[in-house]
Amino acid sequence: MLHPVKHAGRGRPRRRSAWLLGIGCVLAVANAHAQGRFASPPEPKFSIKRFVVDGENPLSEGDTDAILAGFTGEQQGVARLQQAARTLESELKARGYGFYRVTLPPQDVVDTVTLKLIMFRVGKVEVQEQQYYSDANIRASFPSLREDESPNARNVARNLAMVNDHPGKQATVTLTESEMRDSVDVAIKVKDSDPLVLFSALQNNGSDSTGKWRLSVGMQHSNLFDRDQQLTLSYTTSPDEHHNDVRQYGGHWVIPFYDLAGTLSTYAVYSDVNSGRVAGFFDVAGRGTFAGARWTHRLLPEADVSQTLALALDYKQYQNDVLFNGTNQGTDVSALPVTLAYAGDWRQGWGKLDWGLDYAFNTPSGKDSSSDNYEANRSGASRQWDAWRALANLNWQAEGGWGLQARWRGQYSGKPLIPGEQFGAGGAYTVRGYQEREISGDSGYVANLEVWSKPYAEQVRFLAFLDTGQIRINEATDGQRDKHRISSVGVGGRWQPHKSVGVVLDVGHALRDAVNTHAGDWFGHALLTVRF
Repeated sequence: MLHPVKHAGRGRPRRRSAWLLGIGCVLAVANAHAQGRFASPPEPKFSIKRFVVDGENPLSEGDTDAILAGFTGEQQGVARLQQAARTLESELKARGYGFYRVTLPPQDVVDTVTLKLIMFRVGKVEVQEQQYYSDANIRASFPSLREDESPNARNVARNLAMVNDHPGKQATVTLTESEMRDSVDVAIKVKDSDPLVLFSALQNNGSDSTGKWRLSVGMQHSNLFDRDQQLTLSYTTSPDEHHNDVRQYGGHWVIPFYDLAGTLSTYAVYSDVNSGRVAGFFDVAGRGTFAGARWTHRLLPEADVSQTLALALDYKQYQNDVLFNGTNQGTDVSALPVTLAYAGDWRQGWGKLDWGLDYAFNTPSGKDSSSDNYEANRSGASRQWDAWRALANLNWQAEGGWGLQARWRGQYSGKPLIPGEQFGAGGAYTVRGYQEREISGDSGYVANLEVWSKPYAEQVRFLAFLDTGQIRINEATDGQRDKHRISSVGVGGRWQPHKSVGVVLDVGHALRDAVNTHAGDWFGHALLTVRF
């Protein structure tokens, strides 16, 4: 949160001449009034050819001339000159330069008008209340707040948004009066936590063949090299007799670049089962090895809207083992998609709305990416595939703690896709009451509607939900459904008996038949997480 300046000065006159626009011209008009008791002479008019800005102007000369062009010409009065100063100041503020003031100083006007530009600088920057992150770390997170420089409010807001995306620290920025002339002091208040976290999770998102339960253990360090770099490592298996059949390894590395307003994230995953969530961020849609990198650039905020653009490259090698008389008859296939992504969010006092749109296209190259590999995995599948993906989420909070959440996520492709790139529905994160990815297709969507209760004892919340999902298959084969829809209703709860322990329980009632689930079936999704 960015708090504005509370005072303009302390213990000295406030330099009101810097804030009263065109005082000399105003006095000239007042003197003209005093010369006659019954009639006021007309306001002086000037022929203005150009404006000159006196001071460190962050705008280019061309931009400044364009802003003030409407105030040049014949018959320009004092009021118009004052309006020119206000217009330039408003435009500076709109571009993030809220720490500038524009005045119309006393002057002899011929054909050129001088506007005085006063710049407020950062006096002192003080970091407060942090326990685990150094002063140097926090200061490096805010490159737009440097001492003896004038801050750009939009850049500060962008820095603040990047900092508050970090899992280990949250910050607020407060601007106050300074003892130094034409300056403001900055206080950065930080709430942080130990950057090293060990975690474990137990979840029933497995299958009959590999065990119902999945046990994950891992670690996360969120401040490597004191640079806010985040490394997450995890291992997932089945805690029962299937532990030799289930192995999922995941690694995720995030590197923020505050000066560039961007983040580089990389990952690597190996999975020998066809579904699951690895390292808390990667949803597996097939056996194999996966790796990728993503650059995300945060745009300057517009009012209450934050937006990002991203470019990603992923490598996915899907392994298909089909044994016949001890010989593997399966054909592996790989994909190398490039993804262009846009995302935004709008925050208000009542909650948050966020959205996203991705376009992914394959760049076939390397092992197992031939047309024969694709055809062997899916009849009619083209290695020149592409897909659009979108999402929208609404989180509304009412007084008293009650809430409403609505989520939608979908994919569209006009071509037959290999199974690993298809859109899946069913499971704890899509349509509850069904098993993981019970249905999948080339195009599809999932929608969720949840009503949340207020917190009880500040530890327990209940919810009721309605989930639905639908998939479509391009060029369906004989006997294959080209369209399939599933839906469910249910209730759930969230319990956090300790800040390091969380329990999630959702019970869904299936309303439609799927592959393994039938209408009327009940399925409970449970998750226990522990952080050390």
